Amino acid sequence: MIQVVADATLLRYLIEIQAIDVLPGLFGRIIAPPAVIQDLQHINTPVPVRTWIASPPPWVVVQAPSSAADPALSRLGAGEREAVLLAHEHPPALLVTDDRRARRVAEARGLRVVGTVWVLEHAAERGLVDLPPTLTRLLTTNIRLHPDVIRNALARDAARKGR
Repeated sequence: MIQVVADATLLRYLIEIQAIDVLPGLFGRIIAPPAVIQDLQHINTPVPVRTWIASPPPWVVVQAPSSAADPALSRLGAGEREAVLLAHEHPPALLVTDDRRARRVAEARGLRVVGTVWVLEHAAERGLVDLPPTLTRLLTTNIRLHPDVIRNALARDAARKGR
């Protein structure tokens, strides 16, 4: 299976919408850098997320990047910075982030980058979730997504279902 490196958004929002269990079925394991784990333990993070990350399942592998010093990544948050570095160290890793700046930096480095909605679409293709109600739940969180991302995902899902 492909190496998947996640920043905090994927784990946080899948926990919040009770869809976190799709990850091991899709990818086997997820690599999360220590800064992501710290982000998810922050006092302002929802309690269910903090509770879940306090005792993560064995398919969440916490790994620090070999090198944390990269001036080109200085404008990213610690979690995004470590996730980009880890994805770069594990080619051909898939980086999952919804942070626009992190996506641009990662893509400029030739990394394959997707977001939470892509993961949910992939889960729907495999019958692990029903996409429309799952995206409805996602939109009840404070995730920031362009409306076209949701609209296009729903259109692809409808086309896949032949509707």
